[in-house]
This record gives sequence, C-alpha cells and structure tokens, in this order.
Amino acid sequence: MKSDWREILTWLKPYSWQLTGNIFSNILVAIFTVVSIPVLKPFFDVLFDQISDKSDIEGPVAFSFNNIEPFINYYLFEFVNNNGKEKALLIVCLFIVANFLLKNIFRYISLVFMAVLRNGIVRDLRNKLFDTLLIKPFSFYKEERKGNLLTIMSSDVMEFESSVLSVLETIIRSPLIIIGSLGYMLYVSPELTLYVLLLMLFTIVVIGGLSRRLKKNSKEAQDLVGSTLSITEEAVYGIKTIRAFYAQDYVKKLFSKFNNSFRRLRNKILFRKDLASPMSEFLGVTVVTVLLWLGSNQVFSEEMDASTFLTFIFAFYNIIDPAKSFSSAYYNLQKGMGAYSRIQSLINSDKEVQLISGTKKMEFLGESIVIERLNFKYPGEESNVLSNINIEIKKGDRVALVGASGSGKTTLVDLICRFLQPTSGTIRFDNIDIKEFTEDSFRKNISIVSQEPVLFHDSIRNNICLNDVDHDEERILSACHKANVSPFLNSFESGLDTIVGEGGGKLSGGQRQRIVLARALYYNAPILVLDEATSALDSESENSIQEAIENLGSDKTIIIIAHRLQTIRNADKIIVLDDGVVIEEGQHSELIDSNGVYRRFVELQSF
Repeated sequence: MKSDWREILTWLKPYSWQLTGNIFSNILVAIFTVVSIPVLKPFFDVLFDQISDKSDIEGPVAFSFNNIEPFINYYLFEFVNNNGKEKALLIVCLFIVANFLLKNIFRYISLVFMAVLRNGIVRDLRNKLFDTLLIKPFSFYKEERKGNLLTIMSSDVMEFESSVLSVLETIIRSPLIIIGSLGYMLYVSPELTLYVLLLMLFTIVVIGGLSRRLKKNSKEAQDLVGSTLSITEEAVYGIKTIRAFYAQDYVKKLFSKFNNSFRRLRNKILFRKDLASPMSEFLGVTVVTVLLWLGSNQVFSEEMDASTFLTFIFAFYNIIDPAKSFSSAYYNLQKGMGAYSRIQSLINSDKEVQLISGTKKMEFLGESIVIERLNFKYPGEESNVLSNINIEIKKGDRVALVGASGSGKTTLVDLICRFLQPTSGTIRFDNIDIKEFTEDSFRKNISIVSQEPVLFHDSIRNNICLNDVDHDEERILSACHKANVSPFLNSFESGLDTIVGEGGGKLSGGQRQRIVLARALYYNAPILVLDEATSALDSESENSIQEAIENLGSDKTIIIIAHRLQTIRNADKIIVLDDGVVIEEGQHSELIDSNGVYRRFVELQSF
C-alpha cells in the first residue's frame, strides 16, 4: 500500500499548484465552518433574551482564549443596550450569512482546483497507459484479452478518479472541521465530548470490519468486466461466423456466465458499501439522543446555558458529516485501490526492450543481412519454432520464404523486422546486430506488408502517409499507381480523402491490401517485406503488383512470403522451411531439379 501511495504522489506532482490551492481553500472552508459554531451563540442569547441577564459584567473584557465568551457577551450586551435587540439580531444574522457565504465561496474554489487536478491525472493516466500499450512485447498481446485492456483504460481509470482522488478532498477538509469542532466541544463540556469520541472510535472499528474485503472484491469485479467486454468484442468481430454456424446460444451462455458472476460480486460490494451510511447515521442519531438527554439535564441544573448547549449540538452536527465522509472515503479508497492495482500492473509489466535498447543509427543497408545460428521459441513453450537458421541475404536480392502453414515463415520475418527477439543466435545488418540500432533509424529502413491489412478509421491519404505529416502528394499518387490503387480510387467521390471506416470496413479485401502495399511503397524503404501481400488480390491486380515490384530497382532488398509459387519464380533465392528448419535453398530451377519438397509444392499447385 505504501508503494502504491508513493506512485500516486508522483501523479500529483505536476499539479502541486492546484493541490496547494485546494488545500488552502479547504483550510478556509474548515475555519469558516468552525467559526460558524460560536457565532450562533450570540444569536441564541439575543433570541432567548439571555443578554439582559448579563448586567453584572464589569468593564471591558480583554480578549484571550480563556475570555472568549465573556468578551463576546460584554460587547453584545453593550450593543443591545445602545441599539436594541432587533438591530443586534439583524447584525448577528448578517454576520452568520457572511460567514456561510465565504465558507461556500472557498468550498467552490476548492472544488474547481480539485476538478482540474482530477481530470488532469485521468488524462495523464490514460496517456501513460496508451503509451505503455504501444511498447509492449508482441507476446503480451497474444496473452492479454482486449476487453480487459479496454476496461483498464476506461472504467478502472474512472474508478480510480472517482474513488481515490475524491479522498484527497476528504482527508484535507474533514480532519480540520472535526478538530475545530471537537476543540469547541471540549471548551464547552469535556464530559459530553467524551461520548462523541467513543462513538467515532466505535464507528471506525465497525466500518473497518465491513470494508476489509472490498479492495479484493473490487479488483475481481473489474476483471469480470474485462471478460464481458472481451466476449462482446469477439462476438462483434466474429458475428458472421456466429450466425453461419448458428452459435448464438454458445456465445450467449458464455457472456451470461461472466455477466451473472459480475452481478453477484457487485451485489456483495454494494451491500457492504451501502451499509456504511445507514449504520453511521443510526449511530449518530443514537449519540445525539444521549447528548440531548445529558445536555438537557445540565441546562436544567444551570450547569450550562441553553444557547451554549444548542451550539454544542450544532458543533456535533458539524462532526457527523465529515465522520460519515471518512467512512465513505475508506470504502471508496478500497475500491479505488483495487482499480489502481490493475492500472499499476499494466504500466509496470514488461516493455519491449528492443524499442529502447539500441544506440547506433542505421543509415542504409550496405551489404547484406546475415542470420546465424538463430533459434526461437515462445515464452512458456518447450519446443523451438525456429531451429538453427543460417541465411545470408545480399543487398538487392529478392528472397522468397516457402513452406507449409506453421513452418515458421512469418515468425522468421517478425524476427528480421525486430518484432520478436531471438532465443539465441543473431540477425545482423552489415555485421551489426539489429538490436543495437535505434528504433526510429531501423524503421526507416524496413517496410512490411502483412497478410492481414491494417487500416485506421481515417482517409486513404492518412492511411498511406501515417506519421508523415508533411506528406508528398506526388509520392502518394505514384505509390497508388504502383500498387494499383488508382483504378478504384478514381471511383470514389472524395478520392484520397475517402474515409475507409473502422478496419477499412468500407473497402473490399483486395482494396485494403492494395492501400497497405501503397503505404509500403510510399515510404520507399531499402528493405521491403511482403508477407502474403498479394493473397487477397485478383490475378490481374497480382500481376500488376508483381510487375511493380520487379521495377523497384536492384537497390531494393525484398523478402517475400508466398503460397502462390508463381509469384516467386524470379526470386534470386528461395528458402524452403519445414517445421522451423531450413531444408532447401536455391533458385527456382535449381530446386525443381533437386526433386525435393519445393518441387512437390510446385507440382501440387500446377495440378
């Protein structure tokens, strides 16, 4: 818990000015709240006609802590004698109104400061979470459910804001009001104050026992929300498959399972949380009743003035609300810390080391890519996905990776592109291990077109340029022409400004793939990786793109993964993978003559 609070304080640091303003305003709120207690006594004195009983006061009374009441009584008596009770009552009422006006002005100012602080921290948290998601290892996304990440980004952050940050308001203002009110009560009657202290102690013990499991339950509830969101996201994404196989009942049962579990857990949380307020109210009413009985006896025996007793009750009333807010704050704190533990675990989990480890600048590929004794296996798995891979790709070569599904082609490409880290072995560009290059310089030298085209809910132009703010319109049109985007682009009324929809949903599969290819051609990187880049294209489009690739020039190093072997016949080198091992290597004609696995692939496709 201490480490959690240390981290929370780091989020508060940029808002120290707002926090200071909130603290200062809350101090003034507490002062005016406490001052309003003794201010009421003159009002009651005038109202109950107790001022006329003060005629025995001799001379002006010096102001001191021990003489507060005589000091007020003397000057109030003088004012009543000189101006009458009606005017004295008016002055006291105006003073009370002014006091409460100032109290609420500063209360509003404190809330303004707190609103800026809370919303700023929510923004910073979400920025940090989003930045963290962009630098996670790829293995993280395979293991983590999307719905859980969305829950952390949305409801967990809001739970933290509404629970933990709201406690800041309570822990600053409420103690000051309680201390000030208790101070006045002790000044008036230590005996009656003792009952108040006993009640507060009892309330803390009872409320603490009720909320012991709240943090754990809150974290479990947020986990269940993540599961329900994941199922929802998967159902929306796979709605066609669900309907095609009439699997509605299956996904309904799956969703209902988590949704019912969430309902039961939320009931437990709310039962505990909602019990705090009525219980503390009941305890408060009980002690007020006791105080009324004890205090009334003191008034009847003339141990205490009626006006003093009423202000004592008012002081106790001022304590009830802050005390209740403390009990609510404790509940909210437990709930909020459950949400924060999920936020913290995401922020502090492993980052992709290769994004920040490199220090050398990569200018261009000068000679070759050398893969030596490369092995790779996914975390938690025993067998290697790739074993003892040794390949040399010279600058300007067209290299094709061939093999059955699951043979390790895409994994090898991901390693070359630095999306994964080798378990052992090295990948060197011009005799420099790729992990030594800075991320930005490495990315400028390599472009990839994956099998699944990724488009954003934006215009075609922005999907091609991405982070290139000062884009070159001529280069865009040239890339569109080479990737065969121009034919369907001209049919759109808005042209390059056409919005493609979420995931490119407004376009066909072939159109999406061609835009992604245009993106790679626009960046004109010296190394181009095509992972089944033409799989979603018709034969005519595929041929035109193959022609464009052939015309890229000898300075481009191209790595191609393809199942359609006619697209790689002219490759300088064809590498055949089987179960993570290189079993054949050579040109098309050489591999045909060797009568091996590659030849069987060609014969099967020809057939």
